[in-house]
Amino acid sequence: MLSQLNPLVCAWWALTNTEHVPTDRARSSGGICYEPRLKWFGDCRTLRRVLALLAVGLFALPYGFAQESSDRGEGGKGSPCPAPGAGLGLRPGEGGGPTKVSVGVFFNDVTRVVDVSQTFTADIYLAVTWRDPRIDTSALTETTTCQGLTDAVWHPLVLLVNGRSLQTKLDVAGFLPDGRLIHYRRLYGEFSAPLDLRRFPFDEQSLTVTVESLLNTEAVQFEALAELEGSSQAQSLPGWDLAAAESEIDFGIYEATEERVARYHAGFSGTRHTGFYVFKLLVPLALIVAMSWGVFWIDPSQVGPQIGVSATSMLTLIAYQFAQSSLLPRISYLTVTDKYTFGSSLLVFSALVQVFATSFLAQADKVELARAMDRRARWIAPLGFVVVCIVAFLG
Repeated sequence: MLSQLNPLVCAWWALTNTEHVPTDRARSSGGICYEPRLKWFGDCRTLRRVLALLAVGLFALPYGFAQESSDRGEGGKGSPCPAPGAGLGLRPGEGGGPTKVSVGVFFNDVTRVVDVSQTFTADIYLAVTWRDPRIDTSALTETTTCQGLTDAVWHPLVLLVNGRSLQTKLDVAGFLPDGRLIHYRRLYGEFSAPLDLRRFPFDEQSLTVTVESLLNTEAVQFEALAELEGSSQAQSLPGWDLAAAESEIDFGIYEATEERVARYHAGFSGTRHTGFYVFKLLVPLALIVAMSWGVFWIDPSQVGPQIGVSATSMLTLIAYQFAQSSLLPRISYLTVTDKYTFGSSLLVFSALVQVFATSFLAQADKVELARAMDRRARWIAPLGFVVVCIVAFLG
């Protein structure tokens, strides 16, 4: 192939990189005869040599990089990285008790909490370390990464139990300076978190990531990896105050095999900011209830204005409940907001019933009785609202 291209390359080079030099015959005769000569190379033979050297260099560079990569990450000289098929697929120390596996989760960021789906979105680092005495790590002086390590050696097979739609941003494996194997991953996505919303919006929630091994407790025993646990101080989660991250180790039942497995929980408690909900939900509802009390200051003979105010209050309350329904999931128990809304609805409805009663009395020529009812309702209704707030917020 190279020999076929040489004439074409030489022709192109001669056309684009030539200079015309007078020949010896022309000099002697005084003529103007010139011969072409390559600017940079004396002839095409020299050009072919240069091209050959370039070709050799291009073929040698990938080989050199591959050899260097092999020496670094595939069990080369001085490296503890085992080669594929090294016979390390069995658990180290099999038959001598469970392998101790250290697990650590670091919360890089928590971006949001969704009450309706009962999930939170987080950016985490998951580190898993263990020891394999069959691998010689005596020459280690620094952290070393190995390509394909998790396929070449035994792995504790850990998974995130409550992870949803997780994206892997980083996945590396290697050895720590003290000889431990480490599998280090950075994951971003949603995690399920059963929320107790009874005190919503004055609630405190636990946001936890759960790590579990697919192997039973006879094979794997979890320990906390304290040096790789914790959380970043700069969290971008709006509307929450997050405490320091904590971890816990316990046991669970793997439903597929009904075996006892080790579990690691890492997370923190979060307290919801109530200011948004107070000014966007609670205060507007209090104004709707107060608006319904206006009928108590309208003369019972004015049936039209009384019914108009009461009907407007009811319709506004219904619209408020529709807007509020999208904030929480369909749960079976009542939250603080539910109790507050339900009690306020009863007060607004009782004002409407009062309008019908006083209108009937006014038409029956019992206007004074109707006015007396309105006067009593002017202090009974606010007192009822106070009771509703006590029951909802303190009950």
